[in-house]
Amino acid sequence: MSKKEHVDREELVDFITSWGPEGVPAGQLVAEFGLTKEQLVDFIDSISVEDSVAIHTIAELLELGDEAVVFIPRPEPTNISRQFEPKDTKAYWPDYERGVYAFHELGLVLPIDMVDGIVAAYSRNLGAGESVNVLARKNSLTRAQVIKILRATGTTHDSIGMTKERLSKATEEEVVSDILAKKENAIIVKAEKARWDAIKANSDKWERLDKFILERFASVPPITIHTTTPAVPAGPAKGKQCLVLGLQDLHYGKYGWNSEVGERFDRETCAKRLNTAIRSLLERTQMLGGVSKVIVPVGGDWFHVDNREHKTTKGTPQDVDGTFSQIVFEGTELAANMVSELVQFADVELVYSGGNHDQTMSQVLLLFLARAFANDPRVSVQVNAAPRQYRQWGNALLGFSHGELKDAKLAQLMPVEAAEMWSKTTDRMIFTGHFHTERTNEFFGVEVHHCPSLAGTDRWHSENGYVGNRKAMTGYLIHKDFGRVAILTGKGK
Repeated sequence: MSKKEHVDREELVDFITSWGPEGVPAGQLVAEFGLTKEQLVDFIDSISVEDSVAIHTIAELLELGDEAVVFIPRPEPTNISRQFEPKDTKAYWPDYERGVYAFHELGLVLPIDMVDGIVAAYSRNLGAGESVNVLARKNSLTRAQVIKILRATGTTHDSIGMTKERLSKATEEEVVSDILAKKENAIIVKAEKARWDAIKANSDKWERLDKFILERFASVPPITIHTTTPAVPAGPAKGKQCLVLGLQDLHYGKYGWNSEVGERFDRETCAKRLNTAIRSLLERTQMLGGVSKVIVPVGGDWFHVDNREHKTTKGTPQDVDGTFSQIVFEGTELAANMVSELVQFADVELVYSGGNHDQTMSQVLLLFLARAFANDPRVSVQVNAAPRQYRQWGNALLGFSHGELKDAKLAQLMPVEAAEMWSKTTDRMIFTGHFHTERTNEFFGVEVHHCPSLAGTDRWHSENGYVGNRKAMTGYLIHKDFGRVAILTGKGK
């Protein structure tokens, strides 16, 4: 197809708009109108202000190619906050008395300094052209939230790096001075990044996970990484609430053949279910006021097998999807990605919870995550292999165990093994798994919560009639003063 020399502007705008809020792939535009990518970039630049074209990724069109997305947002009336009412149909508006911007599509009220910082950092003129992922991590936001902030403010990598509100208040001299100062800082940041990239390129410690574990983790002492205050000040509810993930029995590497067990379950299905459930729980948590910490059990049959013979810790053979190395390498990466996503939402504390399928690999996973996030002050890990773990959150005593012991026994052990925390609390609960089903029992004033599983059915479970359980993950919202205030469910599909 020959490339056009001229493009009907209105026709192209109408076509983009017809795709709705999800946007049209750049590749589709190129194919539909016979454009070169350079023509598409020039066209978007020419109408971006007048038609509010949301193209924060289009500035990287030549790098991203057909994966870039173009869309023209349609104004929709929204009401995002009890504190703020929309003054017009703009995507956001400033409230200078409170020092915030209100984004009604996002349902967020953010400090002006934070938004100005995001806009400046994303710009290559005023900042270092930082990526969306970096900005999300630095500001404790999700990736989707950062993208919408950039779209709402009309920010691209090639923008000047100031919101319209900030630019309208600054003199030309102030703008020039700010750009020069930021440019100097950006050069320093890029130099540090280049140094770190060189270090990673020359490192071979990730070539073999078993070698890395043996050489680096053989004598790891218990450690604690202290957290810091989140970038966004916590509200009254958020600061007193934590979310305990009922993450038990993922069984990464488990295999079920559809024709034999009624559903297909493999590594890909497992990862998709985990990601879907996590995001569902975070959305529901945000609706209930948010949290300042997420507590995550590590282990608890995260892996389906414990060795290269594809057997459990005690030697029971299992049906698996992939080699043991595939299961270990991909499973550890899946866990690290999960923590990276959670830490954009709140501080994260990782708590060991061994499993009967993967007792050894559960400990390896804990050590791996401790080192992977050793320099992140928002992630805390105590390396401790005790089969039962305890944490205190205000008036609540929280216990973690995989669940091989009977509920009554777990309740009896809590005041013995956590006597000091027991004496300072009034609400006590234990979180377990093992049975792949959700239920709650109470013994001696201790709630014992059995968490469901996201894992599918394999041959042994099908043959013995253990089928039909919900594929879900629970989340327990704990308040420092009131104890457990909600049980949330994130379905895996």
